[in-house]
Amino acid sequence: MAPGSGPDQAAQDLLQLATERFGDLRQAEAKLVLAAPKGEFANCGPSGDFNDPSNDPAKADAWGPERQVRAGLIRWLCTDREAASRVDPKGIQLMGAKLTGPLELSFASVPFPFLLKLCSLTEDSDFTSLSLPALSLMGSRIRSMAADGLDVKGDVFLGGGFLAEGEVRLHDAQIGGSLNCGGGTFRNPGKNALNADRASVKGSLFLRHGFHAEGEVRLLNAQIGGDLNCGGGTFKNPGGKAFDADRASVKGSLFLRHGFQAEGEVRLLNAQIGGDLNCGGGTFKNTPHKDVPGSGKALNAGGVNVMRNVLLSRQTGEKGKEFTAEGEVRLLGAQIGGDLLCAGGRFKNPPQNGVPESGTALYADRVDVRGSVSLRQGFTAEGEVRLAGAQIGGDLNCRGGMFSALNGQGTRVDHHLLLRDVRDAKNAIIDLRNASADALFDHEASWPAEGNLYLDGFRYGRVSYGPREAEARLKWLALQREFTPQPYRQLAKVLRESGDDRGARLVLYEMEKLRRTEQSRIWRNRLHNEKLSRSSLVMGWPRYGLARAWGSVLRYTIGYGFRLQCTLYWLIGLTVLGTLLFGFGYMGGSMAPTEREAYACFEKQGWPPRHYQAFNPFIYALENSVPVLKLGQDSAWAPDPGPREQERAGAVNFPTWKWLVRVRPHAWVTPWLLRCYRWLQIVSGWMLATLFVAGVTGVVRKE
Repeated sequence: MAPGSGPDQAAQDLLQLATERFGDLRQAEAKLVLAAPKGEFANCGPSGDFNDPSNDPAKADAWGPERQVRAGLIRWLCTDREAASRVDPKGIQLMGAKLTGPLELSFASVPFPFLLKLCSLTEDSDFTSLSLPALSLMGSRIRSMAADGLDVKGDVFLGGGFLAEGEVRLHDAQIGGSLNCGGGTFRNPGKNALNADRASVKGSLFLRHGFHAEGEVRLLNAQIGGDLNCGGGTFKNPGGKAFDADRASVKGSLFLRHGFQAEGEVRLLNAQIGGDLNCGGGTFKNTPHKDVPGSGKALNAGGVNVMRNVLLSRQTGEKGKEFTAEGEVRLLGAQIGGDLLCAGGRFKNPPQNGVPESGTALYADRVDVRGSVSLRQGFTAEGEVRLAGAQIGGDLNCRGGMFSALNGQGTRVDHHLLLRDVRDAKNAIIDLRNASADALFDHEASWPAEGNLYLDGFRYGRVSYGPREAEARLKWLALQREFTPQPYRQLAKVLRESGDDRGARLVLYEMEKLRRTEQSRIWRNRLHNEKLSRSSLVMGWPRYGLARAWGSVLRYTIGYGFRLQCTLYWLIGLTVLGTLLFGFGYMGGSMAPTEREAYACFEKQGWPPRHYQAFNPFIYALENSVPVLKLGQDSAWAPDPGPREQERAGAVNFPTWKWLVRVRPHAWVTPWLLRCYRWLQIVSGWMLATLFVAGVTGVVRKE
């Protein structure tokens, strides 16, 4: 405003300048020129009501010349030094007008705000490198807007019914306040609808409350000082990227919740988020199609760094709805400072023949979560859930979840792994190879079907809830598709540390039995299937037979070193059988003294001299069964080396009761039989003793 003049005079002066510059002004143009020095809205329609249908810019084609404003006039007001000096600090405020011609403000430095409300811009707008305090196109309709390098000290408002029929470019824009596109519509199907790559917004960026985009919304490398709020926004770009914020930095939280809808890929690759990534109740759809490049990933946040929580869960509140993703949700290598919450979320990406992007519902390999991962309370995944190599500082909670497959290979869980109340568990595939957890929390009803469990390399400190008996846990291990020894050793270690030594030995025995069975199977397959030479076959079968026989010996004698009490049972059996055989043999005359004179006396009268050690079949059998035990029976008595003189002479000097058991003695308890059994006792005793020592010292077993 010129010095020494009031608003009315300034308005008249500006009107005169405009008339000299543009000739006769239209009614709307005169209103604008007269309102600018007063800081008032120039209302060009019949009503000042924002919601009056007469002010709807969609009907601008029916507006007469009285509502038209030349774009050149606006440029003159903004860039002409004399004209701009007469504009009030509140700036240009225009409502319900139709701008004709391209609005060209590139590289201009405007000292006041620029507000177009419910206006229609019939040509493209160029705001490249425009500098001004504030910009608002609230409720206006434009064709396209190029605003690369836009520098706004305050807020930019492109919402409240704003509509763009072409690309809105905010490349490298600098916005000192907030960028609010809430309720705005950006249409440029198949191309960029809103492009704010490398834009810097000191405040928050709002793409919410009815925001609608047809085409890609780009925020690559954008810097946002507050929140990025897309709650309730709709993003459509089927088969392409609906929302691309790769490498964006958001100091606050990123909200893709409360009715957020995306048709096309939502990308957050390597984005930095200072608060939460909240997708509660959002809908993401980008189903994989064989002939559609770029399809298949609904939410792609690989490498994202979120300082607080990631919520892919049910929306909170009475009218809450589930997070829904049709297509892969990818968190590959993500860094999450809080929890990953997927409770109640629905992830759908079942495998399809010939479609490589299908089959994985949640892809979170190598994710690093400082808190817990929750896949519970109605969580549903149609497709594989991958957490391979994940680092989880809290719990991995799958209670009440439903999985097609859970891939936790190499996952580290610092607290509990909860696999209880899993829905439709029998049809799930659980892969915990090389995973680890401090404690296991499960239930037999949540175990998968046989062949659907992989546990090789899985390490856990204890079973905090669920079956803890060795017999029940052996059923759990038997669900594995292939035998590997590590799960059995791990279970034995857990049982031993809990004080169940008997259970630990039982598990290790079962492990060794299965290991040798597996070795036999491999041997048989190799000998049957491989094209071996004749010499290899000749050498192979005996080796296989000997190995199998030796395995049977170890199994039934000392239980592979884990059932050493079996040795005692064998010794007792040998001793009892020997007591019977040697007892009957003695009563039948098949046992004789080893000393010559005693033998001669025994030959003549049927019993040894009075001074000679009497025969005791139990002690005799015990000495032969236990190699280190020497009580004198073994050296004093032996099976008769030759036929009896009494038998040759027909003498009958044995007591009558002995003859009762001497009916045809050579037919069943002969000296030869006793001699063979004695040899068997001695050999078996030594072998059992050796195996017992080997089992005690750990030579046989490998724990």
